[in-house]
Amino acid sequence: MISPAAAERFAHLLETTAGGMIDEPLLDTGGLCAALAADLRAGGTNAIALLHAGGAPWRGSGVPLATHLAALKRCRETCRHLLRSGGFAAPDRDSLDDALIHAFDALELESCTHGAGSDGMEAFVGRIRHLHMLGAMARPLGHEINNLLQPVIGMAFSVRRKFPADSAEARNLTLVFDAGKQASAVVNDLLGLARQRGGAPRPVDPMAEVQRAVALLRFRPQPGVALHTFLASETASVILPPGGLTEIVLELAINGLEAMAQTGGALTITLKGGDGTTILEVQDTGPGMTPEVLTRCREPFFTTKPSDPCAGLGLTVVQGLADAAGGALEIDSAAGGTTLRVILPAATEGKP
Repeated sequence: MISPAAAERFAHLLETTAGGMIDEPLLDTGGLCAALAADLRAGGTNAIALLHAGGAPWRGSGVPLATHLAALKRCRETCRHLLRSGGFAAPDRDSLDDALIHAFDALELESCTHGAGSDGMEAFVGRIRHLHMLGAMARPLGHEINNLLQPVIGMAFSVRRKFPADSAEARNLTLVFDAGKQASAVVNDLLGLARQRGGAPRPVDPMAEVQRAVALLRFRPQPGVALHTFLASETASVILPPGGLTEIVLELAINGLEAMAQTGGALTITLKGGDGTTILEVQDTGPGMTPEVLTRCREPFFTTKPSDPCAGLGLTVVQGLADAAGGALEIDSAAGGTTLRVILPAATEGKP
């Protein structure tokens, strides 16, 4: 819950900053900041309604969807900067961060809805709303599953001690214990992934994030595809939201797995250090991209899978995370495979 004092203080900072934030053409990012300030004063729950009530000054007639999304990105980055530099106490900062995440997620969906020019876009937005609902359910369900697993794990451990170590009973109970621990670890990984975009960027350990992604990928087996990893132990921390690098790995890896769905092959994930950078590479041995696809693959909503309403944002998400961290996304593709390379600057603060 946002304290009234913190909401008022942050709203004042937003309004003070908003004055110089006018984008062309016909796009008033300052109007968006002012509407968000009013929303925070009202408890941070009704940003879209407030924007409509104010005539939605940030959405000019005829402005392309990509321009709206760019304005939202600029405003989101401004809010993050104000939140980091405003000297807020941790509980207020976390509450404000959660409110802003929900507000911007809703506003991005609102932009996509009004920018939809086809049934495909409407289907995409509907699917994202469905996934958002599932994500909201994931945390309480995950905790409930873990609560059910703990007595199973504890009982298997306790009863196993009553049998000789080399007995069939002890071996069977060890299988139950190990399976329970593995199931709990998977649930915790999924819970971590559900929370991943819920915090401000900070130094994160690349090895831990990539290992979490690899663990999740092993539960998505694809016939005929081998998974290889080469992870350097000495890699510098990078500045990303918690779970951001896990999301990058999953987005790139799933793209590679889908590219090899018909042909099979190998997916290779490499993590290594560079000159003041940390480099992640995901390589597949699929058919590669055509020159046209390679030119357009970073565009939001561009996809070669029109039957999948969720396709078309994976590389856009990766590009956005890389850009926000001051890094880059490089793509090399030809017949016989594709290599996607994310280069991130090392965090100057050191490892978390």
